[in-house]
Amino acid sequence: MYRMIIVDDEPLILQHLTEVFPWHELGFEVCGSFTNSEQAYDYLQNKKVDVLFTDIRLNGDTGLSLARRVKHICPHIQIVLISAYSEFEYAREAISLSIFEYLLKPISYNSVINCFQRLRTSLDSHTNSSDDIVSQLARHLKNGDSSTAGHCLDLYAQYNPLSKEQLLRIQHRLFITLDEQGIISENLPTQDMAATLRATTHPQDTLYELHKQLYLLSSALTKPDFNAWYVSEAKRYIEDHLSEDISLNDVAAHVSLSPAYFSRTFRRLTGERMSDYICRCRIKKAIELLKDPAVRIGELNTLVGYHSRSGFYTLFLKETGYTPAEYRKEVLHLH
Repeated sequence: MYRMIIVDDEPLILQHLTEVFPWHELGFEVCGSFTNSEQAYDYLQNKKVDVLFTDIRLNGDTGLSLARRVKHICPHIQIVLISAYSEFEYAREAISLSIFEYLLKPISYNSVINCFQRLRTSLDSHTNSSDDIVSQLARHLKNGDSSTAGHCLDLYAQYNPLSKEQLLRIQHRLFITLDEQGIISENLPTQDMAATLRATTHPQDTLYELHKQLYLLSSALTKPDFNAWYVSEAKRYIEDHLSEDISLNDVAAHVSLSPAYFSRTFRRLTGERMSDYICRCRIKKAIELLKDPAVRIGELNTLVGYHSRSGFYTLFLKETGYTPAEYRKEVLHLH
């Protein structure tokens, strides 16, 4: 059964659309009906919905405006618009938004039945083609086996050339499956991960990003605190790349989160900004390197990721109270 919401600013028409048609027989469940776009949008932000059925004219808004906003948060959703003939100039934009059908007023009973029969067939074709891979991915992720999950995704992509839209649909259904199985926490930033995937440009980039997310999901799902695991993974990445330029964007991309969300999460759980943590790690590594007499002090800044020698010396002095040379001599007692 596919979940659907209906939007029309005329209460009587909304009731008619909701109650007159045999939705269950057609394979659809009307899980919500709304008289304005904001109510519908708020609902769609928090609920899984397959179909939006809306009038193109809404008080203070248009169905196309709602459709455009909804596509950003639910790229998989199918949209059916109702419009008067005089509003048909909207058809061009409707096509650009991949609207499934454009029903002209006055809509007939048979035209709605025919439209949703075809929509059911279309949804079935998409769902059946991805259900098996989604269930496989969920099973391997639940077992903490991201390698096998990634291999399954690669094999599926090899025999089913996937568009960006299809990969987004797989991700969306994977989140739903994990949620239905009770193994996904409300703290897991699925909306943020979905936004990261949507931001990719080419299908190959989308596939690569989804691969990363499978690894992160697999690790996170086996940990009691998802956000704590993300911070732990970020720290590991930072420590492995201290000799390189490291930015907030780099670390956030590694854990497939947006920089803003990751920055807030890191500071909330650690009590410090990520940039301060990186500086502290670099000073700690510099001290470890100073213990090796073979390491020349003039090379120390580049070994811990600083291009400016003077800038590094200033930071080192601020953090330890010594210059690197003084620290080696006075604290480590090396000459």
